[in-house]
Amino acid sequence: MKIYHIRMNQFNFGRRNDWQTLAKNGGGVLNNTCPHYVDQIMQLLGAPAKLVMGDLRQIASSGDVEDHVKAFIRAENGATADMEVSSAQNVAAAMPKWILAGEYGTLTMNGDKSTIRFFDPKKVAPLPVVEGPAAGRRYGNEDKLPWEEQVVPAQGPDKGSFYDNVFGVLRGGQKMVVTPESVREVIRVIGLIRKGTNFPGKVVKPKPAPTPA
Repeated sequence: MKIYHIRMNQFNFGRRNDWQTLAKNGGGVLNNTCPHYVDQIMQLLGAPAKLVMGDLRQIASSGDVEDHVKAFIRAENGATADMEVSSAQNVAAAMPKWILAGEYGTLTMNGDKSTIRFFDPKKVAPLPVVEGPAAGRRYGNEDKLPWEEQVVPAQGPDKGSFYDNVFGVLRGGQKMVVTPESVREVIRVIGLIRKGTNFPGKVVKPKPAPTPA
């Protein structure tokens, strides 16, 4: 089943004032929290990013970096992702951290479990378009889909220790679990999320005053 859209959310409210709230230390939610999620999103999209838009805000924390990140990513294969990571939202209702929307179903992750609702397209008859005015001004149809539901643990395959893999690559000819290409793509996407915002990700040094003649 092909994924066409991903939604990822992580919310909390915390007024931070530690070293990660300063641009000179590489602080901010985008640098320190989002790389893990951007990496997962790019793996799930299955293609490099073609279009990236971002919005960064400083709402609750001290310092000079963002504590709220909103990003939209469209991959070269047409799949899209909507990511929101914020330490400035006290959300009353529980929201799924991950939603993966596919052609024939959707995965919703809540806590340590994922619920998958899907149907078998082979069990569904074609749905022809009915032209002209709707009979009796009724819209919709009697289409009934054979929905199924599965609840599975929200965990992926065990990839082992990253450092064991580094050793295996250098000494045993193993295949890299984390490739330089994937790291470069994550860094590129993060740069595009930041582009055009008020948070350049580094300290902008003021230009020296001109020397009096």
